[in-house]
Amino acid sequence: IQEHEIKVKILMEVSATKHHYFDMNNNDLYTNKSPIELSLDDLKNYSGKVDCSLNISLAEKYYSKCGTVLQAYMHRTNADIDLLKSPNTNIRLCKGAYKESKDIAFQDYNKIRTNYLECAEKMIKNDVYSCFATHDLWIIKRIEKMLEESNYPKDKCEFQALSGVPIDKTLDDLISKGYTVRYYIPYGPDWYPYSLRRIREN
Repeated sequence: IQEHEIKVKILMEVSATKHHYFDMNNNDLYTNKSPIELSLDDLKNYSGKVDCSLNISLAEKYYSKCGTVLQAYMHRTNADIDLLKSPNTNIRLCKGAYKESKDIAFQDYNKIRTNYLECAEKMIKNDVYSCFATHDLWIIKRIEKMLEESNYPKDKCEFQALSGVPIDKTLDDLISKGYTVRYYIPYGPDWYPYSLRRIREN
C-alpha cells in the first residue's frame, strides 16, 4: 500500500482503538506520511455512550488522518458534528443499522433520511472533510445538489458504498463529475452479518 501510494481507509471499532491507543503513534502505518486513513466507529455500543474526546485527541495529538463515523438515526449526531469540528479530522456519516431505543434514535425511515441531510448540511457548513456513506439514491442526489450549491471543494468530500451493492451507475456518474468514490470491502470473520446490516439500512 505504501509502496504504490494506494489511498486506503480502515474502519475500526472504538473498543479496538482504545486497546491500542498509545501504540498508534509509533506505528509506521499510522503516520502522516502514510496513505492510510483511520475511521473510528462504535458499531456495537453507540447507545448514547460514545465519548468523542477519544477521536478528537487522536486527531489533534496523535494522528491527523483520524476520522469519526456518526450515525444519522441517533438524536445526538447533529450536536456531535459540532464537537468534532477540527481542522485535522473528518466525519463519515451513515444512516445506522442497529436497533436502538426511540429515546435516543429516530425510528421513522423518512425522519432518518431528513436527519441525514441535516447532518450532511452541517458537515458542509463546518467545512470538514465529509464522507457520505449511503446507498440511498434519494439522499445521494440531494447531497450532490448541496455540494454544488455551496461550491464545496471536491477534494474535501467523498461518497462511500459497500462493494457489491448495485448502484454502480450512480457512483460512476459521481466519478465522472470529479467526486471521489470509495468502495468498502468487509474483512474478517464477521463480514457477512456486517454486509447484511448495511444492506438492510436502505
